[in-house]
Amino acid sequence: MHWRCVMAEDQSAYARAFEEWKEARSVISRFDGYLDGLRRYGFVFIATLLAANSIQIYFNFNNFTVLFLSVIIIIFVVGLYLLDTYYRRIIEAASIRARILETVVLLDIELNDIISDKFQEEKLQSHIKNIYIGFIIIAMIIGAVVIFADQSTSSSTLVNLSTQSTNLVNSSTLSATSANSSTLSSTSGNSNTFTTTSVISGTSITSLIIYILFLLAAGASGICIINYFSKSLALKFPRGKEDWIIDNFSCNQGEKVRITITNLADTAINFKVDSVVCEIMDKKGIFHQIKSEADITIPSEGNYSWLWDTSSFEGIFKICPRETKNPLRRSVLVCEKTEPQTNTNE
Repeated sequence: MHWRCVMAEDQSAYARAFEEWKEARSVISRFDGYLDGLRRYGFVFIATLLAANSIQIYFNFNNFTVLFLSVIIIIFVVGLYLLDTYYRRIIEAASIRARILETVVLLDIELNDIISDKFQEEKLQSHIKNIYIGFIIIAMIIGAVVIFADQSTSSSTLVNLSTQSTNLVNSSTLSATSANSSTLSSTSGNSNTFTTTSVISGTSITSLIIYILFLLAAGASGICIINYFSKSLALKFPRGKEDWIIDNFSCNQGEKVRITITNLADTAINFKVDSVVCEIMDKKGIFHQIKSEADITIPSEGNYSWLWDTSSFEGIFKICPRETKNPLRRSVLVCEKTEPQTNTNE
């Protein structure tokens, strides 16, 4: 009879875990579709903006217009990266949960383990960030080239106009005065034209430098924002890189509750003999410690389970990992054990 009860409880825990695993896989599939659409249409839109910015070299747009479009492209790339990161974090959280369920309860499923291992081997995460940074660098290069080309065109036009002005001054002076007066007037005209050209050229070079520096500053800021949020938006776990699972939230007095820790860190987790694994907090705020009976080492991506004997407990309890006094969200209800009623025939 006891064996049948245990088997029924295991089947119930397996069924609950399998339903949760299916929901996690549904979340992964749904947000993976969102992410695919975001990148597909976002990258096309970025490429369109870059193309529009590059063809400005053939039109008479001023440098401010070129700079403004380049900054808009950089802002759009940063915003797209933040939304991309948000979707990836949701997928990552659901994937971690599904993988934990596979290793702790659903021992006959390894789908998430295989996908996660392949993803980590190819280091796709860093490549995605580099793609967005590459878009920003391309936007900076195109903007700088267009601004510089426009400035070169303006300078050439200015030189041609200055040459024509000088020729007109020389012709009119030669027809109106003697040779000596003509030479003096021509020299004066050339001097005035050269001074005007020098002032305009100096102003243009100054504005060119300002535009280029502002463009470089915008691009550098975009790259810094992407690098910052790639680290600050990483998944953070309330108890470090440890995941704690309780297999049963309601049981009868005397039944055992399995408490499992999964190591999500890159380094091993060690429990020394007699060290506190977790604490059981009752409704009065009294803590009951569960200690390790041996030296335990949990490798990266590994897990370990302890059994909590509820024979001497009754009521609602909270599980506090280690000695943090920070309980898990779910409580455990231990019902008072009732003796089965027997009918006696007198």
